[in-house]
Amino acid sequence: MLEKINTKKSKEKRKFILTRLVELGYLPSIMDDATDEQKEIYNQIWDLNFDFWEEVKEKNGWTQKKKLTQEEVKLRDKRSDARKYLRDYGYLPTYGEELTEEQQNIINQLENNDFTFLEEVKAINKEALRSKNSEKSKLVLSGDYIPKGTDIVGQLKSEIRKMEGYTITSEPKNVFQRLRLLQILPPIGQEFNEDQQAIVDDVNENWFGKPKNFFISKYIDFSTPESRLFYRLYKSHRDEGFRFNITVDDIVIPERCPLLDIPLSTDPKDKDEPNYYTGDRIDSSKGVVKGNIQVISLRANKMKNKATELELLTFATNGLKLLKDV
Repeated sequence: MLEKINTKKSKEKRKFILTRLVELGYLPSIMDDATDEQKEIYNQIWDLNFDFWEEVKEKNGWTQKKKLTQEEVKLRDKRSDARKYLRDYGYLPTYGEELTEEQQNIINQLENNDFTFLEEVKAINKEALRSKNSEKSKLVLSGDYIPKGTDIVGQLKSEIRKMEGYTITSEPKNVFQRLRLLQILPPIGQEFNEDQQAIVDDVNENWFGKPKNFFISKYIDFSTPESRLFYRLYKSHRDEGFRFNITVDDIVIPERCPLLDIPLSTDPKDKDEPNYYTGDRIDSSKGVVKGNIQVISLRANKMKNKATELELLTFATNGLKLLKDV
């Protein structure tokens, strides 16, 4: 029992360390973009070797020589909450994005328990919300009427970032990253065709106040079934501690579900249908890695879920016995 507890704690620690190293810029958010040195670091941590993390902590003066006091725990949690708050409002980028000098200074201030910048941002937000709430059912920004049902939160966040000279923003970058994952846009550095350039222009001109998935829904027809499945796997597994090293080329969609032998549908309109195509980890104990992904129907995926091979075999054997008795 104790061994199981220790293993669980080690995996939770591994997840925390990988997330933290991505946030600090030591590792990229997508391991396919990693250098050989970064891949070696990742593999060490995945094998529960945390030597590199200890070096990072020592370099930054984070090595704990004694148990944290209650006050120190509060400060640690406050720093974590501050980073999340500033990411939500665009003052800090999402995990894995390169920090500007200004953003690095913000991180350094927080690590030194200096929350001056955070309090300034909160004060700006509080004042903005006070003035905007007086409108109640509508919001007027830059003299334009915002109809009911518009993403007011997104509008407000964007407006706040423009106040007091703060110009840091990451919304267009987030949109472009999602469109690249879906292969609607090409990888960074490649030239755009006419359609792709039109999409880029549309995002740059109209991203203000739009929900994150607005442009994905708008241009989903420019993607392929393989890229859409890759995107779903990436979104659902990247933050759950699973190793992720597949590419779109690793996804092969058969005509029929290999487990239930029913025709597979890749039409987004069928996303809730039993025969809709889904990605499945063949061995549920392993990550989204090469050789461990197959495409099966939604119904088969729900039946399989997190069952082991032995459980599936037992299920099938007993199911046949019941049918035979009937």
